[in-house]
Amino acid sequence: MQEPEALLRLQEIDLALMRHKRTLENLPQRAKVEQVKAAAKKVSSNLTAIVGARKDLEMDIADHDAEHAEVEGLVSAAQDKASADSQDYRSVRDLEGQLSMYAKRLEKLEFESAALYERLARAESAEKNARARAAQLEDERKAQVAAYQAQISDIRSQVDDLLSERGQVLEDITPGVVARYDAARRRFKGIAVETLAGNCPSHCRVTLQASQYADLRHAGPIAECPYCHRILVIGDDSAS
Repeated sequence: MQEPEALLRLQEIDLALMRHKRTLENLPQRAKVEQVKAAAKKVSSNLTAIVGARKDLEMDIADHDAEHAEVEGLVSAAQDKASADSQDYRSVRDLEGQLSMYAKRLEKLEFESAALYERLARAESAEKNARARAAQLEDERKAQVAAYQAQISDIRSQVDDLLSERGQVLEDITPGVVARYDAARRRFKGIAVETLAGNCPSHCRVTLQASQYADLRHAGPIAECPYCHRILVIGDDSAS
């Protein structure tokens, strides 16, 4: 392949690679995967908080149950003592006072326990729902990843072919011209090379003066546009 032809083909390959890169970056499945990940992260954070609250409630219920058992034990001990001892009026009055106090404590504990069990039921339900949502999001993430990978498979195959061809094309271009091309490609965001269409460069479209055209034709097949300063390939079929 002649160097001018190779240079033009190099630009075609690089522009195709840029298009493929943009396509990969803008695939809808990629955005959907990120959205699912963000939702899953939020659900995971909520689940951690729910599990922590559920464990705290279980500890509170255990403490209440232990206290309830302790008070019931005090009631039983008081009743046993009353049965064993002879009771006078004062003792009976003291026993009744103790039992009344214990009954109030038991009533308060039972009320608090009922509220705690109700809160625990809500926490367990919330935890169940959060775990189900997390599993649903994981399934959705896997599906979106599979769809994304299926879409990029063909693009990656084309990219591999282009990169292989690019390496071959570079062998037909001298290092100095490659350096000029790379610098122009960075400067002009990809469009580094243009050709003559008649006596107009194909990209900037500024008509060359007759003397400029003659100088460029004399300079050789690879020159520089006097207007936009891109690399200018001058083919044998260029006409004034």
